[in-house]
Amino acid sequence: MKVYLIKPRFPVTYWGFEYSQDLSGVGYTSPPLGLATIAALTPPDIDVEICDENIEDIDYANNCDIVGLTAYLMQGPRAFHIAEEFRKRGKVVVLGGPITGLNLADCRGKVDVIFVGEAEYTWKQFLEEYRQGKYQTEYVQTEKIDMHDSPVPRMDLLKLNKYVHAAIQTTRGCPFGCEFCDIVVLFGRKVRYKKVSQVIAEMQEAVKQSVDSIFFTDDNFIGNRKYVKELLNAIIEFNAQMKKPVAYMTQVSINLAKDDELLDLMHRANITTVFIGIETPRKASLKEVNKGQNVKTDLLQSVAKIQSYNISVSAGMIVGFDHDDLNIFQEQLDFIMDANIPWAMTGILQAVPETPLYKRLQAENRLDLSAEYFEVDNTALDVNLVPKNMTKDELVKGYTWLVRQLYSYENYAKRVVGTLQRYTNRTSQSIVVPSAWQLKVVLRTLRYYLLTLDRKRRKFFYDIVSYTLRHKPFALVEAITYIVSFKHLHHYVNIHLEKVLEQKAAMAATALPQPVLENRWAIFSAYDELRKHAATVSQQATAAYDEIKTHAATVGKHAAEEYEELRKHAASAQKCATTKYEELKTWTITANVYSKESHQELGAYVTALGQQALASYEDLHHQALAARKQAALAYEELGKQAASVSHQATTHYEELRKLAAEKSEQALAAYDELQEYVAVLKKHVRTVYGELSEQAAAISAQAATVSKRAAAMYQDLEQQAIAANIKAANLIEELESILLNVSSPQAIQKG
Repeated sequence: MKVYLIKPRFPVTYWGFEYSQDLSGVGYTSPPLGLATIAALTPPDIDVEICDENIEDIDYANNCDIVGLTAYLMQGPRAFHIAEEFRKRGKVVVLGGPITGLNLADCRGKVDVIFVGEAEYTWKQFLEEYRQGKYQTEYVQTEKIDMHDSPVPRMDLLKLNKYVHAAIQTTRGCPFGCEFCDIVVLFGRKVRYKKVSQVIAEMQEAVKQSVDSIFFTDDNFIGNRKYVKELLNAIIEFNAQMKKPVAYMTQVSINLAKDDELLDLMHRANITTVFIGIETPRKASLKEVNKGQNVKTDLLQSVAKIQSYNISVSAGMIVGFDHDDLNIFQEQLDFIMDANIPWAMTGILQAVPETPLYKRLQAENRLDLSAEYFEVDNTALDVNLVPKNMTKDELVKGYTWLVRQLYSYENYAKRVVGTLQRYTNRTSQSIVVPSAWQLKVVLRTLRYYLLTLDRKRRKFFYDIVSYTLRHKPFALVEAITYIVSFKHLHHYVNIHLEKVLEQKAAMAATALPQPVLENRWAIFSAYDELRKHAATVSQQATAAYDEIKTHAATVGKHAAEEYEELRKHAASAQKCATTKYEELKTWTITANVYSKESHQELGAYVTALGQQALASYEDLHHQALAARKQAALAYEELGKQAASVSHQATTHYEELRKLAAEKSEQALAAYDELQEYVAVLKKHVRTVYGELSEQAAAISAQAATVSKRAAAMYQDLEQQAIAANIKAANLIEELESILLNVSSPQAIQKG
């Protein structure tokens, strides 16, 4: 028996860093930790294989028995497509992950088995029942599991060298109740945690694959202060045993800044980066979404304090709250620049299903689910709610402006240098010697940023690296990481989002005419409703006809049985009468003989008895004939009843058939109406296409003119490029020399 576990690929996202993979040399950011945990829960006699579509292709010819999928909301369409392909091949497909807990209705019917909630208990139950051939279609874990029952994930089944870092989860749950967040919905507010010894065991499994970076995926790593301090002390001891300490990243709440002991432990444990959900600098918006822990602190001071412990701060920022107006975009930019936060994942507020925000907006009739329901990526220009103090267009335009400002060369470099400036030269912070893999990343990065005619790109690289080498050489690897990731971030907000905007504009240009747009869902719904109703009526008619036919057959059978019983009774009575008659006749003859020989009077008496017997026989004969006639009449009556019931069944069936035909005609009429709208749409598309063709011709002519000018400029640029390449080559040699000096034992000793 074999289980094939699959993580569907994500669409291009802010955190995917797809556009910088040519520099980093890795396939994706984090491995599928959930699937590795499911693999560990699987009995050892079952073969398990894990496929992460973000780094490799799916094997649709895999000889597995069960296909297991996990998905977030945005992976839904891809997960359903994969499920369909495997179900065509006769595989049992199961689905779990956040998508089933947040959008169960849309998952039903697309896979064979659904897991809702944590699967530590239900997965084992399913496998046992599968082997017995009686598994359920849904397994729901309502109570939160004991984290001590969650096993060490099968890290050996993951290709960890293909990822930026390994992933480990130490806790589940968050003590806070932010209105827009789905964490409490999925994992609850009580922080549950693994044993410290198990976390260390998971870290040991990860480093077996030579990983040098681990991401603690906890939604709030510091949700239980006592536990996390115990864990950090164990991590410090673990790192002390390593030739090169492992670097760690995690997610925390802003109140980390209030605990100096905890900050010191995190620094000593080599936690280099924390992600904090800051959301917005506007206090009214924070209060609105129940983000009280952020209201009670000075956000800028808190960020600066965390950075002073040589811990980089990344932040989640959101625009589109009810208290946000058109000034919020500049406020967000000013705050992020002042806070010196290089990685600011800024997104548009989204109402995630099952969250308090979703339910509130639903009650206020402010949900807009006209977009793809699964596209709840808040960095992909999708808005599934109606803003209060701006239009949707204003929200999208303001957001686009904001992220492009954040990830301009100049602003990003300022924030990287600014965060490094806040680092202190703590004695426990040693100079980090780049590994062979990191040196390759450095060289690829040098080529990309220096061997170019783009002056902004060259200056960007020089500003960050020169400051780092002169003032914070121990942070060189971190600085290079920021530079590598910028390639993706800059491309994402400028080129990728521009393509998204073009796609949305094209969709708007070729949109259905307004009457169709307003009524399309009503038409689809009406047609579908009529089709379903006609099918239901037809099924009811067939069932009623079958039921009446069965009843008529039963009545007929009963009538036949009663007739047969009466016939047998009449025959028996006739036979009995005949026997009596024969007996009496014999007796009469004997009596007659006896009468002649003896007493004339006795003979007369016997003769009288014979006559009585004959009369009795006649009477019994008449009774038998009457019984037979009664049986015949009863049978005829039952036959008439059966015929009547059959006629009623036929009439009812005909009425139901006519009703079904009428509903089908209504459905076809609705379909014809829709076809007319589609014809209008096609005509509209042809018109737009013609206009676009004319515009394209004009642009082509302009392009020809530009090409001529470009050819004239090319010779000048070529001369500049030659000079720039010579200068860049000299600079690379100088930087390589510096790197070698920094990496040499003498430099380390001096450091």
